[in-house]
Amino acid sequence: MKQINIFGIIVFIALLIIFCNNGICEENLQTIIYVGGSEAENYTNIQTAINEANSGYTVFVYSGTYNESIVIDKSIELVGQDKDITIIDGGGEDYVLKLGADNIKITGFTLQNSGDIFPNAGINVGTKGNIIKDNNLINNYYGIVLLYPTSNNTISKNFISNNNQCGIYFSGAKHNILKDNFVDTQPFNGFGLYDFSDYNIIKNNTMVNNKFCGINIRDSYYNTVSGNILIENTIGLHIPPPECKTTVSDNIFSDNKIIIDEERDLIIYTQVTSVILILIGFLYLKKKIN
Repeated sequence: MKQINIFGIIVFIALLIIFCNNGICEENLQTIIYVGGSEAENYTNIQTAINEANSGYTVFVYSGTYNESIVIDKSIELVGQDKDITIIDGGGEDYVLKLGADNIKITGFTLQNSGDIFPNAGINVGTKGNIIKDNNLINNYYGIVLLYPTSNNTISKNFISNNNQCGIYFSGAKHNILKDNFVDTQPFNGFGLYDFSDYNIIKNNTMVNNKFCGINIRDSYYNTVSGNILIENTIGLHIPPPECKTTVSDNIFSDNKIIIDEERDLIIYTQVTSVILILIGFLYLKKKIN
């Protein structure tokens, strides 16, 4: 029995040596790439590190300010050491981060100073299955923009404040989850969902002091809004007409000028408008005849 165990150990060691000689062990050890910090071999530039990474790698960024506009074109995890002191500054040009591949994870950064035209943002997303968690998004044009055909992204536990338009803007973005975010002091909406941004789940977020709406949903279907706290917004929640099938439950409203603003049913509104116009026309013609 002892001979079998010793033989097995010898075979295992021999295979390990063969794999390492072929570079397999080295490849596994290099799945984390470092940016900043004190080690001489670490990268000084985040984009360069991303360019050198393979899909599945982690790019770990030590605290500091990095003046870059970054494109991520592979499925990696980008991790900041501390979100309050690991800063990516876009310098007022373009986006700060653009997600150009599926299944990217972003966590632990302050993302600031994007360009000031649409669709510039702290994070620009047009892909699927991404996770954006535990970041600060401040002083951008939009905090986050999700554009068609993006879907199945999870955006959670972010602090979003003082961006120039919306905290998060959707256009044709479907099946996303927004949860546990804090959004305040946006000139327009905390969250704005437009252009058939359907089947999204918005839950347990806190929206404070947004100048138009805390959450604004227009021309979008089958969205769920639950468990959110909406405080001191001009309109706490705007929802589309009943045929858009928005589900609203268990939200807390405090000191909003308008709590819930619901659009008129489109069919009824059209019918009523038509009747009024016909009546005005009839009265006008009757007056002319008399």
